[in-house]
Amino acid sequence: MLRRTLVIFSTQTLSAFVLLSIFAVLTACSNSSTIKTSQQTKLNKQTINSISTESLLQEKTLKENKFTSQKVKANLPPVTLFDERVDVHFLKFSKPKDTSRKNNKVSTDEKANLWEKIATELTLYKENSHKPLVNHFIRKYADRPKLLKVMASNAVPYLPFIYEEIKKRNMPMELALLPFVESGFFAKAVSHKNAAGLWQFTRSTGKYYGLKQNWWYDERLDIYTSTRAALNFLQDLHFKYKDWFLVLSAYNYGSGNLNQAMKKAQRKNIPIDYWTLELPKETRHYIPKLLAYSHLIANTKSYDLNIKPIYEKKPLITVKMSDAVPLSILAKASGISLKKFKKLNPGFRRWAPKPKAKYSILLPQSQHQHFNKKIKKLLNANKITWGSHRVKRGDTLYDLAIFYGVKIKALISANKIRKNGIIRPGDRLVIPR
Repeated sequence: MLRRTLVIFSTQTLSAFVLLSIFAVLTACSNSSTIKTSQQTKLNKQTINSISTESLLQEKTLKENKFTSQKVKANLPPVTLFDERVDVHFLKFSKPKDTSRKNNKVSTDEKANLWEKIATELTLYKENSHKPLVNHFIRKYADRPKLLKVMASNAVPYLPFIYEEIKKRNMPMELALLPFVESGFFAKAVSHKNAAGLWQFTRSTGKYYGLKQNWWYDERLDIYTSTRAALNFLQDLHFKYKDWFLVLSAYNYGSGNLNQAMKKAQRKNIPIDYWTLELPKETRHYIPKLLAYSHLIANTKSYDLNIKPIYEKKPLITVKMSDAVPLSILAKASGISLKKFKKLNPGFRRWAPKPKAKYSILLPQSQHQHFNKKIKKLLNANKITWGSHRVKRGDTLYDLAIFYGVKIKALISANKIRKNGIIRPGDRLVIPR
């Protein structure tokens, strides 16, 4: 009985021990899991804190960089597009500056208004603007701004060449404005004494200075040739008189007449000076007019004068030709109107150049390539052969047109015959074929 009781007790004790062991194991596992979960949670918190710290650091770094960029941007010196250290985005908002004085000077010269350049180089008028006659013409021209505007507009294609020629010869810049007085910069101007062109050469003086004048062409009207001849003439006069006012007096009045006026002043013991010499009215007004124009050009803003600016240094180009082609075809090849072509080439007296003779034409620089492309095609289709006819008694334009197989309009145009169509015995007619 006692043994049975012990066995039962032992069995119960063992069962309890087993249960306690299982409970201990389960408790240990639970604690382990709790520890791991706590550690994982702690690790996650550390990771989150680390990430937050990194983001804060990045944000701080960006702010510092932005501040530094702005500070650098504010202190950066002017830069050029070729500086590799400069941020592209910065270049988009900053205008590059050229610090080269030489380059700045060139660009300024290229964009300079020629009238303004001339104004800075005028000197003769400054000491004589107080003269009564000079003041009279200053007021007169200032009250007629439209006339000055028209003459200045006429000068646009011619003045750059005149300016360059005067600069080369180191002559007073007032001479560039002399055509204002002589012709109003109208290239085909003809005086009552039959002086012609910008510089108003008479036939005899023109021939003396090598200006050809014939039935086909008058070089007194040629812009380049007449300008060179006029400046040669003025230089010759300066070599003789040494005083530019006396030079201009001789240019207008003639050397012989001026010499007589100077001798007369010597006999009267009067100082030989332009302002004291006894000269005709035209010559006494000649220099005051030039000085008045010089004063106005030098002070356009003061007188509120709206003059067309001139920016091109060389607006015209010379093209040499050898084939006789109608002026209308030459104008068409150059892409400009016939009226403008004649303004640039006023020396032609007929509707076409002289046959079998070399000649030159002036064209706008911008139209040179256009002319080279078009002229070859137009030459083949529009070459002219010429004939001539000496008019006899009884000849009429109608009969001559039928005889030579040409249109009456072509005869009238080629020979500048008036609308009445009258021709006289002995007249020489050109017959275009």
